Amino acid sequence: MTLTAFILTLLSVFMHALWNFLSKANRPSCASFLLLNLVSAAVALPFAPFIKISWDALPGAFWGCLIGSIIFEALYSIGLFKAYKQLDISVAYPVMRALPVVFTPIVTMIFHLGHAPGWLALTGMLAIAIGCLILQGFQFTKHTSCFPVKALAPILMASIGTTGYTVFDSIATRHFINASQASAPIALVGYFMLIELGLSAILALFVLLQQKERQEFATVCLRHSSPYICGALNCGAYTLVLWAMRFVDNVSYVQAFRQMALPLCAGMGVVLLKEKLNFAKILGILVILSGLIVTVI
Repeated sequence: MTLTAFILTLLSVFMHALWNFLSKANRPSCASFLLLNLVSAAVALPFAPFIKISWDALPGAFWGCLIGSIIFEALYSIGLFKAYKQLDISVAYPVMRALPVVFTPIVTMIFHLGHAPGWLALTGMLAIAIGCLILQGFQFTKHTSCFPVKALAPILMASIGTTGYTVFDSIATRHFINASQASAPIALVGYFMLIELGLSAILALFVLLQQKERQEFATVCLRHSSPYICGALNCGAYTLVLWAMRFVDNVSYVQAFRQMALPLCAGMGVVLLKEKLNFAKILGILVILSGLIVTVI
């Protein structure tokens, strides 16, 4: 992992942890996530005239990856807000981030996407995933009261969604940058805008079909500022991730180091939301940090 990728991912981590914390603290719902993504697209919109994209130069593979990314983004978003409704952020977030750390290198190696990570990096990624599970106190012999079985479905949805959009974005952004005459950061903001517009369309359909979500959308728009703040943070965080993907041989490295957000979210949950701090969380944080160090090395 290059120093540039390390710095870009680290910056995105702080933004990502903050918007997840704010989302959990302010009654997460599909309506709030719709507003969040609409704001993200609006933040990116002013950059549109500067993208200078040659749409005819984009191959069919790009459009396939774009559609795939949007579908997996929707799966992630729906799983995320459903999980946050049932679990503490210090419980839900680590597990949702643990599985993609394992899934992503498996997918990239199966489909030969980039150079395969070495055994040391894979060991570090596995340590990160284990640390994520330890962080929320998961017991392999039985389900604890803090992790109900019914929460497994949204957790799995969010994890598969994260893996899917990460892999598709790593491919699509290369095509998009090559077809654009703008600098890579500007082009990536344009690509991010396409993702957010497509995702917003899917979430809007989900909201329109449910009366409770329609009412929630009106409430969120009028009374809460957090989706607007989260939308701006989301735009900055994921644009930095997309940029960092250009500086690694395999997107699994970026996926792994993004888990630095886990200790941050866990800490904010304990300090600001008064969630419980126990030995499992402390041990999990230490294991994650050890895995991050090994992966980067």
